[in-house]
Amino acid sequence: MASKVKGLDRLLRQLQALPNSVRAALSDALQDEAREMAAAVARAAPRRYGDLQASVGWSAGAPPSVRTNGAFRLSPEDFGARGDALSKAGLLFTVYAGDDKAYYARFVEFGTSPAPKGRSRDITGKSRNNLRAHAGTKAQPFFYPTIRARKKAAKSRVVRRLNKAVKAVAALR
Repeated sequence: MASKVKGLDRLLRQLQALPNSVRAALSDALQDEAREMAAAVARAAPRRYGDLQASVGWSAGAPPSVRTNGAFRLSPEDFGARGDALSKAGLLFTVYAGDDKAYYARFVEFGTSPAPKGRSRDITGKSRNNLRAHAGTKAQPFFYPTIRARKKAAKSRVVRRLNKAVKAVAALR
């Protein structure tokens, strides 16, 4: 005895449309959040010269490379297989700080320790004991506290966008 399921064609259309619409909604939501998170990090960055604020940005996939190691940069390889899969799916967005001009982003975020005490000579050539070359700087965290503060709101906004996309697909007739 053959049976017929009502609405099967509608269900198949919904299931076929689900991955593309959900992926598009997720990509848009993540892109918007990366843009807003980068703007929030730039607002929180110290404003002494403006170079550090100007170096904050976001990108789809891996951030642009720099010659210095003082910048906050993560590549898809840093996330392992998950990062590669997200990058290939177009769902990896990176917020970064620091560039070749503002190479000191990491030093501002975490601070620096003082140089060790040692012997040095002043301009006249006389030896001076216990002279410090650098007294160290206090940490002025701007990157990670901002990311942590916005993480919950970003996650809930992405989930809301996904729910809206799924409901739109379910409403297809």
